[in-house]
Amino acid sequence: MINNISQKYSLFFSVFCCVVVILTFGSCSSKKFLGEGEQLIRASEIVVEGSEKDNYLTSLKNEMKNIPHPRPNSRILWLLPRERSYLRIQQKEDTTGWNRFILRNFAERPSLNDSVAISNTASAFERYFRGKGFYNARVDYDVRVKKHRAFVKYKVQPGRLFQADSLQIITPDQEVKRILAENHSDSRFQRGAPLSRENYDAEVRRITRLLRNSGYYEFYPNYISTLRLVDTTESYIAVKLEISPPLPDSIHRKYTLRDISIFPDHDPFTRTEPEIHFKEDSINYFFRQDPQIKISRIRNNLFFQRGDYYNMDAYNRTIRQLGNLSIFRFPSIIIHPDTSGGYFLDYDILLRPNKKFENSTNLELSFSRIQNITSLLGFTFSHSLENRNVFGGSERLIIDFEAGIETALRSLSTGNTYNLRLGGDLTSPQFRDYTGMLSIANRLRIGDRKLLGDDFFQQMRTEANINLNANIGISQYQQFYSYVFMNTSYGTSIQRSPTRFYDIRLLGINYWSPRELSDFDELIQEDILFRRRFNKRLITGFLFKELFYRFESRPNRFGESYSVLANFELSGHEIGLINSVSRLVSGKKLIDELTLGRDTISFAKFVRFDFDGRYHKSYSPSRKLALRAFAGAAIPLSRSGDIPYIKQYFGGGAYGVRAWQLRELGPGGLIDTIARDRNILFYQSGDIRLEFNAEYRFDLIWALEGAAFVDIGNVWNISSGADPVTRFTEHFYRQLAVGAGLGLRFNFDFFIARFDFAYKVKNPYKDPKTGSYWAIREWSDLRLSNMALNFAIGYPF
Repeated sequence: MINNISQKYSLFFSVFCCVVVILTFGSCSSKKFLGEGEQLIRASEIVVEGSEKDNYLTSLKNEMKNIPHPRPNSRILWLLPRERSYLRIQQKEDTTGWNRFILRNFAERPSLNDSVAISNTASAFERYFRGKGFYNARVDYDVRVKKHRAFVKYKVQPGRLFQADSLQIITPDQEVKRILAENHSDSRFQRGAPLSRENYDAEVRRITRLLRNSGYYEFYPNYISTLRLVDTTESYIAVKLEISPPLPDSIHRKYTLRDISIFPDHDPFTRTEPEIHFKEDSINYFFRQDPQIKISRIRNNLFFQRGDYYNMDAYNRTIRQLGNLSIFRFPSIIIHPDTSGGYFLDYDILLRPNKKFENSTNLELSFSRIQNITSLLGFTFSHSLENRNVFGGSERLIIDFEAGIETALRSLSTGNTYNLRLGGDLTSPQFRDYTGMLSIANRLRIGDRKLLGDDFFQQMRTEANINLNANIGISQYQQFYSYVFMNTSYGTSIQRSPTRFYDIRLLGINYWSPRELSDFDELIQEDILFRRRFNKRLITGFLFKELFYRFESRPNRFGESYSVLANFELSGHEIGLINSVSRLVSGKKLIDELTLGRDTISFAKFVRFDFDGRYHKSYSPSRKLALRAFAGAAIPLSRSGDIPYIKQYFGGGAYGVRAWQLRELGPGGLIDTIARDRNILFYQSGDIRLEFNAEYRFDLIWALEGAAFVDIGNVWNISSGADPVTRFTEHFYRQLAVGAGLGLRFNFDFFIARFDFAYKVKNPYKDPKTGSYWAIREWSDLRLSNMALNFAIGYPF
């Protein structure tokens, strides 16, 4: 009886939502709201002459689409015109809160046929092409009107591309001329380069940076003239740049660094003079109290010294490195020019002390609903103590503890899930290659290139941190299994640039000791492969363990940003190397497992690679698009090997395919009837994971945000001993699960509380009853009991 009521209610709710959408956005026609002589732009086409055969013109044509210009209004779900809602609401004298919400998040100002706007667009396109080096570009346009619709076509005749033959720098300053001549190979105006605004701006930045790194503290871009073309009749054109002197002087002056003063306990809110003053290595130190940090640690992060010419990069690099010392915050360098008896600079380095100790306590709440089976509530408590100057050299030590539990709100006979962990993390800002592996990598060559380049290695020696961490813990997953784990690793990390970060684990050991509980045998039954994955394992990396890379681009002028997260992990490769040598010498393996008392511990031998690519597009402050693609694979390094359960992938959950619960999805097209029939949590995993996510985010009211999302993905096995239905094959796309839904997010700036409501759209297997992959076949499938609810902190990606 309750089921029937729920189905009827869900059907009514779905029909009600459709009626609301139709009444809100109306029919697909907008013409009845237009005035006499008004037309909506229904097409905006750009034709670039010659782009079919020229890759450069093709790329420019694609870029032109991002230049603001009158274009057709977009539609909601490819059906409902956004401009109709705008026109309908604007005709009303009073606007309700609901209508204001529609205007802010869904409606668009109508794109009307405006001759002035179209003419201005053609002029903007001309300026764009001329800025790219097509100085004779011409743009015409044609507007075809059909009743209340207008179709616009822009015709671009780019003409000839002006290209550089050579660049001549004209300046009366012979020293400046010499410096630029020595670095001419780095110029953007090499033979054949387009004479574009982009190349000109890049060349100005290059010259300015080069001269400011050569002592010219007061050199600025405004001393550089615009491009001057020598002869425009030639195929390649000689160009000139003139560098003016700083009037009334006839030459630019180099500045020398004279006095360096460091204030390691600077307080901008205190006027008292420092009581301690001493000089070491021609550097003045001023303290208000006894030094709390080793002077050598500060000095090792200075990239200049007395007598050096001013260098802008060294100045910025010093600020960046001093900022990486956890005992300081907001470092700054005040420059005092002195031209009374020469051209000198005095530096005052102001370092504000940070708190030495920091306590942090967090409490996290999670909630998930497994269709009509049960609801799960999770709590995680964590506490950490941080010492930012443990050995007096800005070394950072963090001791942290974490405890979590997940329990069923409705009775489950299988018990709770819990975990306990104690960890320690020690980071030093002073790089040391204790294992020697990085020095070896710097000497090894792959073809013509070094495995670790000289520039990268040199930067690591001056800017990288070293890190040692260790963890111990215990986890239990209902009455299915529990395990004890211990791990430790040593490595180095470096912020290579503002957008690129590397973390290299040079040495690592992970001990995993699982224990089968009462439900294990009934669930796993005769799955021998799964049982092997629960053997006690030692995951090792004595020569190399793991490489993590992160790239995060800055938003471009179109509101787009990109990020890449990649991880490469090796385990047991040194054991395989030892055994290979042993077989050559003695004909048998030397070591494959360890025996401790009655326990046999196997060495895990595998390679694992993860790739996570993300794209964000901001259409306005209140509307954004977020995309993510994830691909990962864990491959055994021996034919008889398998991947430990803790190193496999899983799908579903609040940060995956949200219509499925954590570990419910896959592997492949497997249907786990035992877990479903017994109403217990899922445990599925795989060796390969593919996932694609798309999310459209928009503001609602106050701190409340909305989202519409689609998730696609699954996990698979690759072992030949696995069930065929779970293995990755060329038909993997048939087993991709699809989920979709809506989300609500409370954005309080310092944290985001997220609720996601998702439905299964396509299963990774055929339904035994219908023979179809599709999970939604009729309105009744949208009942609330089929909806998955996830609560989490932060955006999913």
